[in-house]
Amino acid sequence: MNKTSSLSLTLAAVLASGVAMAQAPGGPPGGGPGGPGGGAPSAKTIIANNDGNKDGVVTKEEATAANKQLIKVWDQYDLNKDGKVDEAEITKAMAAMGGGGGPGAAPAGGPPAGGPPPAAK
Repeated sequence: MNKTSSLSLTLAAVLASGVAMAQAPGGPPGGGPGGPGGGAPSAKTIIANNDGNKDGVVTKEEATAANKQLIKVWDQYDLNKDGKVDEAEITKAMAAMGGGGGPGAAPAGGPPAGGPPPAAK
């Protein structure tokens, strides 16, 4: 397994554990996003689960406080090394590591986020 694949799998596992810890017992069947049967959580979910003051940005301190597992892959997200990450930076980092944006993210070549899906023919 190459370094990028290994890192992507580690990242997905760490992030999924953060989502699982944030879910209430008796959650959706299949565990929901990041749970059993789901993919890696989306960048939006990662922000929501780690952004202590809900300003749309996760600082290194918030990541440490919210999910000690996230700090293990912090350097992979903080692309500009400014000590904070936002949804766009996480999305870019996940794409660079071969991951998607998780469930709910537009597939490559798909409609822009928030846009309507293509009509079925």
